[in-house]
Amino acid sequence: MNIKGFVIVFMAVFSLIALPVLLSAADSGRCMRCGMVVAEQPQWEGRSQRGDEQLSYCSPKCLLLTNPADADAKDLTITIKDYYSTKYIDASQAWYVAGSDVMGPMGPDLVPFEKKEDAEAFMKEHMGSGLYPYSALTLAKVKELLPMKKHHKKHKKAVSSD
Repeated sequence: MNIKGFVIVFMAVFSLIALPVLLSAADSGRCMRCGMVVAEQPQWEGRSQRGDEQLSYCSPKCLLLTNPADADAKDLTITIKDYYSTKYIDASQAWYVAGSDVMGPMGPDLVPFEKKEDAEAFMKEHMGSGLYPYSALTLAKVKELLPMKKHHKKHKKAVSSD
């Protein structure tokens, strides 16, 4: 077999193996945006649900880059864990602290809170630089607050269609 034939066979086999893995990321416990294992740091988990499809995210960063305030939210429910209680809260009603000394699973992140008072106290204690309601977190704003590393973008393309 020549090299061209080998490459074609390899690509076909790889596609048959890799495609189901990527498509079943929701069932595998991996973040739908970056592919990270969500269970490694479950206190940061976010979720989105549209109909019967529930997707998990490893962090507020991945959740908000995929579901920013300016995205089509028709029939979409998004939840995130409150930083202090770790209970799921409505992500669209949460308050987010940016620029703190607390790192998320993939570095700097937005730290979510159900109550504005908790977010303000956290911001003072952890040197946060900004407090934002979900409605202010457009895709452009999230990207401004949380610049992405190149490896994350490359990995994202393999996992997410956006």
